[in-house]
Amino acid sequence: MNLQTRRILISASFLLLILAAVLLVQKMRSKAGELAASQQVVVEQPARKVNIIEAVPGVHVLEKEVSGILVAKNRYLVYTDVPGRMLPTERAFKRGTYFPRGSVLIRLDKETEQINLIARKNQLYNAIASLIPDLKLDFPSSAGEWETYLTSFNEEMPVKALPQVTDQKLKLFVSARGIFQQYQQIRAEETRLAKYTLHTPIAGILTEALVQPGGYVQPGQRLGEITGNHRFEVEMTLQPEDLRFAPIGKEVVITTNADTLRYKGRISKINPVIDAATQSVTVIVDISGKNLFHGMYVEGHLVTQRLEGTLEIDRNLLLPDESLFVVQGDTLAKIAVEVGSKGNGMAYLSGIKEGTLILNETSPTFREGMRVTY
Repeated sequence: MNLQTRRILISASFLLLILAAVLLVQKMRSKAGELAASQQVVVEQPARKVNIIEAVPGVHVLEKEVSGILVAKNRYLVYTDVPGRMLPTERAFKRGTYFPRGSVLIRLDKETEQINLIARKNQLYNAIASLIPDLKLDFPSSAGEWETYLTSFNEEMPVKALPQVTDQKLKLFVSARGIFQQYQQIRAEETRLAKYTLHTPIAGILTEALVQPGGYVQPGQRLGEITGNHRFEVEMTLQPEDLRFAPIGKEVVITTNADTLRYKGRISKINPVIDAATQSVTVIVDISGKNLFHGMYVEGHLVTQRLEGTLEIDRNLLLPDESLFVVQGDTLAKIAVEVGSKGNGMAYLSGIKEGTLILNETSPTFREGMRVTY
């Protein structure tokens, strides 16, 4: 065997040894993988503990909370049309004084005006007395009426209506003597004289007193203000979409600051104009009762909806597609729900069976089929 042939045999043997080693390594790796696979243990994720609530559908009454300031429904500013010095009255003209309806509120000195009025009445009496002899001659059938009128005439009492005159000639005859003119002037003076005593048109409390007895009052001067103490109004604002729940006559429960007393008010008026700044509508609620005061802050509760057979839940539990996670067995599942209403962070659902177990928490890791426990 020559040298060249020996080299070829040695190279071939070396290649065979390398190939055998490679094959041996691959076979050993394959067996190791099969052994590891046969020894691998499948580890399941543990069930996640969650909070749940059990569905108990019922009746839910939804309310709209509103608020406002009480304003006395009956408020009168006190003015006078005549001048005079203010006299004391039975009830002091001071803030906080209660005045029954029809009682004397203010009395002004009218002595001079009364004397002048009596003088005018005497002038009328004398004019009629001088008229009667002529009536007996020219209108004998009417003279008796005027004599009777004169007999009952009393200058201390309000002037009575003159005898009715239907005959045109008699009317001209009487008018020419200035009888009608004097009578109308006296009536005007009597009306003016009555204004020297002011009577309160309502039962209320004097909330403003700007004058005191002894002071001189000018015509048109503001003297004070009297406020009724049992009937009030309160302005409250609603969004336009809530007006369907607030018709005229709808009851509104009113509470005071202390929330110790509750009153029933009713919507009496609705302003049809929307406020441009707040995009709200004003409704007027009438309310009456004791322990209420002008200027008091109150809150109102307006029932907007009564939902039968609904479930109240936190709005955050609703999924974007308006479904809910529920627990069925030991896994999470999704159910579609019907949302009846939303408000104040809550949602009211219908169509949910009683006893359904609802997931009462939120997490982005929750998914259908997840094993849970509770």
